[in-house]
Amino acid sequence: MKLYCDDGSTNVKLAWFDKQALQTKLSTNSFKKGWKIEGLGGKGTFNYELDGQKFTYDEVSEQAIRTTHIEYQYTDANVLAIHHALLSSELDG
Repeated sequence: MKLYCDDGSTNVKLAWFDKQALQTKLSTNSFKKGWKIEGLGGKGTFNYELDGQKFTYDEVSEQAIRTTHIEYQYTDANVLAIHHALLSSELDG
């Protein structure tokens, strides 16, 4: 399977073909530092740790790390955004 990924400044866009049908997944880049407690809010909690730094995926947080600058593409938050998009894509294999 070939998977295409565009790690844009506001969203990670994934695309692939499943039985010749185009499939897509859009995942917002919305991480904040620290961890979120499980059970707060209506959606699942996604906490990540990378190189000793803790992050949580929170698509509605006003404290989200700003991603609309060129330096963002070289940050841990960008790595996590791609990782989170892949995990939440429900791709198998």
